[in-house]
Amino acid sequence: MAKLLTAGGCQVDGCDAPPGLTHMHHKIEWSQGGRTDLDNTIMICAPHHTRAHDPTYTLKPIPGDKFTFHRRT
Repeated sequence: MAKLLTAGGCQVDGCDAPPGLTHMHHKIEWSQGGRTDLDNTIMICAPHHTRAHDPTYTLKPIPGDKFTFHRRT
């Protein structure tokens, strides 16, 4: 849990949504074999959470405990 508290808000690169406006999102969905524990979660704001569930995008980790979206091809 401490790792999440240090995230400071939405972990999508370039987003400045504060922690109080974020949701928890699985880095790897449980349906894809991901764990259902806090180590497999990121803090993400509502608009980015919606995009994370949009099948036309993938969420990729980048340095600095941040994430970015890429269009699927």
